[in-house]
Amino acid sequence: MRALFHGDKVLARASDSDHRGKREGQVVEILERSTTKIAGRLVVEDNLARVMPDDKRLKSDLIIPASELNGATHGQNCRGGHYAISNGTIAGCWKSQ
Repeated sequence: MRALFHGDKVLARASDSDHRGKREGQVVEILERSTTKIAGRLVVEDNLARVMPDDKRLKSDLIIPASELNGATHGQNCRGGHYAISNGTIAGCWKSQ
């Protein structure tokens, strides 16, 4: 699955209809990101860092590589920007707020 955020603009291809007759689509390309900065609480457990987003529209926690924490520690509010998404991992410049 692609990592999409609420409000991203995408190029989609129409596909078949579901069992109720509603048309479905498939994302072909992400054209524009609506979210450029993410804020939330940092949780570090068992050498795994993740951010629990403050924005409730972002439904899943974001996995953060340890090399990208920039001094942020467990329990801190933090924010990241200018991120790249690869295999569900968010890389960016994370800093405590």
